[in-house]
Amino acid sequence: MTGSQEVLKKIRKNSLALIITGGICTAVSLFLAVSGITSIEPDAMGMTITGVILMFISVTLLYFGARDYRDPSKSSAYKKNPDILAMADELAGDIRYEDKFVYMSGRIIANKRNVTQMAYLDEVYCIYIYKYSVNFIPATKDLLLQTARGEIHLSVFWQKKAAIDRLARMILNAAPNARAGYTPDNMKYVAYMKNEWKKRRLGGYTEE
Repeated sequence: MTGSQEVLKKIRKNSLALIITGGICTAVSLFLAVSGITSIEPDAMGMTITGVILMFISVTLLYFGARDYRDPSKSSAYKKNPDILAMADELAGDIRYEDKFVYMSGRIIANKRNVTQMAYLDEVYCIYIYKYSVNFIPATKDLLLQTARGEIHLSVFWQKKAAIDRLARMILNAAPNARAGYTPDNMKYVAYMKNEWKKRRLGGYTEE
């Protein structure tokens, strides 16, 4: 399987997940709507409204899932990085480093668990730990790479600090324009570098 084929496979896998989720939401929304309409309970209207709202969400998920499955070039991954297929083939033909987190060639880095997240190494601008909690319970811990082509999230939830530090140092050594740490100065640097990248790529475009 070529690199581009692996990317297309991942995009279609993600689209199938949207379709399945949309199907489940459709069933739940229909149940809520019908239950609300046929019920004589005082809160029945709330069930109906919830069902209708969920139905809109279901239709959205099904639409985007089916669209991306039929035409991966319309997916968000492809729109964020129109060069992704060519990059994937280049990466596959020149893998110089691989572990459970990343693939790296002489010029490109990609998330091994989600190959739709990739960038040229000189387009990686900042690396830091990103955490997300639900009701104060940790749910996500990623080594996040801010790049010109979007974010690369490397899940390090169960990893020891020493392993995370080794991974971060390895990427920093390979990415000449990368800074370490989530700080105001670094975020300004990221915004500036992304804007300069867009100006070069789009022939003078700049964000105000």
